[in-house]
Amino acid sequence: IHTVRPASLQHLPWLVSYARDQGARMLHLHPIEPVGRAAAPGAIEPGADVSTRLALLTPWLAREAGDLQLHADVLPLDALPDTPDPQRAFGSPLAHAIDPLVVEPDGTLSPFVFGFPRALRVGDLNTGRLSEHIAPFKAERLAAVCAHVAKVRAHLQTHRWPFANWHEHVARIPGEAAAAPGVL
Repeated sequence: IHTVRPASLQHLPWLVSYARDQGARMLHLHPIEPVGRAAAPGAIEPGADVSTRLALLTPWLAREAGDLQLHADVLPLDALPDTPDPQRAFGSPLAHAIDPLVVEPDGTLSPFVFGFPRALRVGDLNTGRLSEHIAPFKAERLAAVCAHVAKVRAHLQTHRWPFANWHEHVARIPGEAAAAPGVL
């Protein structure tokens, strides 16, 4: 996995060749997000839309990758995941509403992405099996998760770029995603 920064975009062809030559089976490219040290003022160049640049480069990089599977965490806005329907999902398997389900290093079961708001987590593997967490999650938090995803989708409809790192936007706390259209 490689975190793509504005300055590293020019090195992606080399990185693809290097990963392929080393026998890697997959190269995962993830646009830098303003979290951790990258949240510091000036850490990411203003106006640099790494997601759109990466999305535009990905088809070319994929041709260069040969047998190396290339995955980039960017989506065209017209391909955003559907908002789960809590009424339909309540009686269905959890995977019909939450796909993927992420197991974080501390055992937290997060909907969709690493770092999803903890208040909306499915459960914690340290306190029980997945099967024990599904019913309480559906009863107590599934509707809020669906509302959060709907809010992110609505926000991204006003995004100023044609591609977005959906993972970055959906992992933000509820309410933060709708704060500033086109700025996230």
